[in-house]
Amino acid sequence: MNVLLLPCHTVLEYDLLRMWSDIPNVNLMSPGSYWEPDKGSALRPPLGFSVPKEWIDGWNTIKPGDLLDHKLYINKQAVEPFDIIVVMHEWKYIFRNWHALKNKNVVWYDIGQTEPGDETDRIKRLKELGVKIVRYWDGYQTRKDYQGHDAVIPFGKYPEDFNKWEGGTKSVIGLCQAFKKRADVCRYECWETSTNGLPRALFGNDNDGVPGWVGEKDYSHLINGMLKYNAMWYGGTKPAPYTLGLMEAMFIGIPIYAVRNPGWESALVDLLPYFNLANSSEELRLILSSNLEKPKHVLRSVSEHEQETALDLWDANKIKRMWEKLFKSL
Repeated sequence: MNVLLLPCHTVLEYDLLRMWSDIPNVNLMSPGSYWEPDKGSALRPPLGFSVPKEWIDGWNTIKPGDLLDHKLYINKQAVEPFDIIVVMHEWKYIFRNWHALKNKNVVWYDIGQTEPGDETDRIKRLKELGVKIVRYWDGYQTRKDYQGHDAVIPFGKYPEDFNKWEGGTKSVIGLCQAFKKRADVCRYECWETSTNGLPRALFGNDNDGVPGWVGEKDYSHLINGMLKYNAMWYGGTKPAPYTLGLMEAMFIGIPIYAVRNPGWESALVDLLPYFNLANSSEELRLILSSNLEKPKHVLRSVSEHEQETALDLWDANKIKRMWEKLFKSL
């Protein structure tokens, strides 16, 4: 079974390819950060599979055009070897290339970047074309104009990648890239209101001038940081109900605190203990302040709850079987 992934997010590209490469008899290509899987990417390590030269040669018949993105100018020759084409969120990769894709098994994977209005616009159009719809969150089914799904497959992480929370550092950790540039969608004002005056450490690149920023650090520094801090502030990223960063923090088990309703569709009330969620940024500051001083054995129950929830929902060993079932059904 030959599967082509059309990606738009490096970390998720790695996560999907890693899971799919564990499925027997699945051959993969992804013209993104893992164009050469054995070389890895700037954000994640190499993967242990290779891409046949003839597939690469076929892809290179594409002329990238004015927008300089091959994925916007796909021809039939480029996709001829593939049984299944999975498109990560970017519906333009489908709509612009339908002449080349229409006789293929095409799967659109929602990665948490849709809003309710997309249901009757883009998602309905995908459905009418016969594209398979895969959601990453079952909560979307409460939308008024929900267009249905062919599968609900969450993101997945391998539990063995994460050490368990140790705690002891009485400080709040946060994670966001380009926080001020994305202030509205990442809730920068909430970060300032709820952590100002508390010991805090902000991880993420492109955050010059943001209070608490620890500087440019790689992924391993972030993971090690989450092991040691007593609390994590979580703001989310609009419009995603949950994010990869939240998942990683829950697998580690660092106690996470957030505002219950961030202003968009959110999975937080189903993921975190009730008493870790605040009704406002001001209330969140009080919760963070009080929990920073708690001894590790008191916070341990929260940590274990998060780890158990993450394992139940996002264990890649389960998620890959969901993808395998979908692939075999096409």
